[in-house]
Formats: sequence, C-alpha cells, structure tokens
Amino acid sequence: ATRKATLRSQWKSFKSKIRELRDQEKMAALHAELQLLASLDPLTGIQNRRSAQEAIERIWEAKGGVHQTIAFLMLDIDNFKKLNDTLGHAAGDDCIKNVASRIRECVRDGDIVSRYGGEEFLVVLAGTTSDKALNVAERIRTSVAELRMTRPEADTDHRVTVSIGVALGKGDQTQQDLLNRADEALYLAKNNGKN
Repeated sequence: ATRKATLRSQWKSFKSKIRELRDQEKMAALHAELQLLASLDPLTGIQNRRSAQEAIERIWEAKGGVHQTIAFLMLDIDNFKKLNDTLGHAAGDDCIKNVASRIRECVRDGDIVSRYGGEEFLVVLAGTTSDKALNVAERIRTSVAELRMTRPEADTDHRVTVSIGVALGKGDQTQQDLLNRADEALYLAKNNGKN
C-alpha cells in the first residue's frame, strides 16, 4: 500500500511537471508570436519602423571596426493623397500593400524593408556598392511603375510611381547621417519630377 501510494504520488508529480512544461512551451510560443507581430507592420507584413531601427542597430554594432558599405533607400509613393481622394482609402491601403510587395521582390533576403510611415518606406542594403544600390532603386522604381490602381465603377485608373532617395555610407557616418541624406535625396527626386 505504501509503495502504491508512493508510485501514485510520483505519477501525479510527473504529470504536473509535464503540464508545467507544456504551459512553458505554450508561453514561449506565444511570446515568440507576439514578438513577431510587434515587429511587423499590420497592413503590409513588412518590418515596422521600430523593428527596422533595431535591425539597423544590429548591423551597426556588427560593423565594429570594419568599414562595411551600407545604403539607405528612402521611398515615398508619389501623389498618394490624390490616389486616396480619387479611389478611396481601401484603394490606398491596397496600393501601400502592393508597393511593399514590389519592394520585397527587388531586394535580397537579408536586406531590411520597412514601412517608415504612411506611404514611406525604408530599405537598408548592407554590404553593397553605389552601383548595386542604384540598380536596386531602379528595379524598385520600374517595378512599382507597372502598378495600376483602378476603380471600375468610377472608370478611374491611377498609375503608381515612387520617388527614391539613395544615400551610401562607409566609414564613420552615423545612421542618422545616412537617413538624413537619403531623405534629402528623396525630396530632391520629388522636386525634380517624381518617379
């Protein structure tokens, strides 16, 4: 009887530990899922601004003393307010999703693609050259220019384009320096005719 009671007690203890481990595994899985959701833009599924900033920090820290070339591409959808006003906010959301998808298709797997705000995107290309960065920017520009947003009931067709500012950094420049230069280049592209 004592032996049975001991075995029963051990069995209950064992089952309790299994339940506890399952709960910990569930909690770990939920935590990982929550972290993933917190790092993504809910509309586009690409990285959000905060997540991109964390990834840039990791790249910067990994550079250490190595002078790795890095490029920042700042993109903005041209005439987005007009598209929203003409076709509606649902079409605007579709446009943002389609542009994000086109950007993702034009970059390497390890590159950072994030929604920076509203209709702005940031692409970070680590270990690149100026020619490669410009080629990626041109691929993105031409890919997006193939997009058309339509609203059949209004017989309206809107061509989608983006303006892109590219800044290449090497050496002791800060992240903010590159971001500022990419932003200035973006506004230069906007002022020089867009697309």
